[in-house]
Amino acid sequence: MKLGTLAKRALYRELYSAIGYHDARRVLKLIEEDLAEKDGVEGLNSLLEEHGFDRRQKRYIMDAVNNLGFLSKEPARQSAAPTS
Repeated sequence: MKLGTLAKRALYRELYSAIGYHDARRVLKLIEEDLAEKDGVEGLNSLLEEHGFDRRQKRYIMDAVNNLGFLSKEPARQSAAPTS
């Protein structure tokens, strides 16, 4: 599944604070190289399990992906936070 630059940056920032630099980079690489768009959330969950992520890490990753709306059919939620 190809992600754009802004999508990668947003997901990386979400993941970096929760699971750290190395694992955040691994997740981005897994999503880009191994996850097909048809797989969706279930595919990502099994892919993370295959690559040795623990339950806590998977929860943070799935929360970040769901919050940003990458694998859902609905459009992502718009942030109401002011930009500065």
